[in-house]
Amino acid sequence: MTRVDQGIVVSGSDSLLTVIERLQASPVRRLLVVEGDTLIGYITAHDVAGWIEKSGILKGERRRG
Repeated sequence: MTRVDQGIVVSGSDSLLTVIERLQASPVRRLLVVEGDTLIGYITAHDVAGWIEKSGILKGERRRG
């Protein structure tokens, strides 16, 4: 098993703020998403930016549906 720097790992239950903070600190601009010892995916700064844009949270609006 390969050890991974915990600075590039988040849990599926971590908050968006935690994800953004870790992305800002990460030189690779992507984070591994884990549940326990299992890799369930990865998330990139581009993914987060797209979600923020689509959600409208920066404009004070919420997208429904």
